[in-house]
Amino acid sequence: MHPRMLSMTGYRMRNYGWTVLLLTLASCDDVSPERERGPDAPRFAPGACGDATDNACGGQSPDGCWCDAGCVGFGDCCLDYEPVCVLPPGQPPMAVDTCFAVPSPCGSQSPDGCWCDDGCTQYGDCCSDYVPACVDDGNDSGGNDSDGNDSDGGGSGGPLHPYYGGINASLTGDALESALHGLIDGHTVVSYGDLWSAFAQTDGSVPGCNGIYDIYSDVCWNPNSQRCGSYSEEGDCYNREHSWPRSWWGGSSAAQFSDLFHLYPTDGYVNGIRGNLPYCEVSSSSVDYESSNGSRRGNCAVSGFSGEGFEPADAFKGDLARTYFYMAIRYRGEFTCCAEDGVNRAEITSWEEAVLRQWHTADPVSSKEIARNEAVFSLQGNRNPFIDVPAWVDQVFDF
Repeated sequence: MHPRMLSMTGYRMRNYGWTVLLLTLASCDDVSPERERGPDAPRFAPGACGDATDNACGGQSPDGCWCDAGCVGFGDCCLDYEPVCVLPPGQPPMAVDTCFAVPSPCGSQSPDGCWCDDGCTQYGDCCSDYVPACVDDGNDSGGNDSDGNDSDGGGSGGPLHPYYGGINASLTGDALESALHGLIDGHTVVSYGDLWSAFAQTDGSVPGCNGIYDIYSDVCWNPNSQRCGSYSEEGDCYNREHSWPRSWWGGSSAAQFSDLFHLYPTDGYVNGIRGNLPYCEVSSSSVDYESSNGSRRGNCAVSGFSGEGFEPADAFKGDLARTYFYMAIRYRGEFTCCAEDGVNRAEITSWEEAVLRQWHTADPVSSKEIARNEAVFSLQGNRNPFIDVPAWVDQVFDF
């Protein structure tokens, strides 16, 4: 008997290890005929369920996304579907729900509690990366990407997000760079002042944090009361980190000044420790500061550069690598300044690029990163191609 059984009352038990959730299943007759899931449908659709007291759960949000038990199967859940409509009031968000918690998860339950088998779309409990992990490669039961990425995407023959409909996924080198630049260039600019509220959408409701998620420390921030301000130590407040420092392009009044694909909420004190240092692997013997999540400052221990640098926590190295790849393509030919340790205008130096490529491979795309990509897309109208199609990193020969 399949371990997931429907009871006579129409309810199903979902055991996530730390709590048992009851979820009412939507029947097929209740699903709008317009909701047809294509093979490349994303996990989320832009929009929000809002406050569960508004009776959004179980139906369609005014934003156009869905908040019912069938939305996981159709890939059109609102970004806040799980915390608003699945979890009991007062419970923290679920653990990160990824098929890649184990090497070959397809066809079974992930240790995270979600499922990666061909029945999960019926039951509405697929892991957030079920489609790219177990369907996109044509194998619903046991397939896994050999490089550990959540999706090989169009670069290896898998389906592309409709956003890339005009891109030939087999392009390489300068041709691919030009095609992607033309697509992601000219995004809708979110003002620098509006980043505070944007962070609540892009970096809020992350598993394990009911506030604003930080990539430089273990602090979970109150979105309103803990904005910097002044600070004197780690944990005082959070600010708006330009992961590609603004001094590296020499100005502030441009699209890159508030581009959410490289703007992250981070601990103000740790952000100050990082300053405009390049990212790298640092020598343990040279570390003069280490944050609560393991980010640290010291001398780079990489081929080609031994100056001072900043090493983020392992869990965010791939995220930041793909951030830099996005920046190099998005602002290709647009920066007029500057030659720095890690970049020259919008071109990444060879030693830095080697580090970032290693991080991209070692820390593949996560469900959190996918959700953030969707959230930024809803605000800016463009996407990070290297989150959607990780294989394109290898098809760009020089960032």
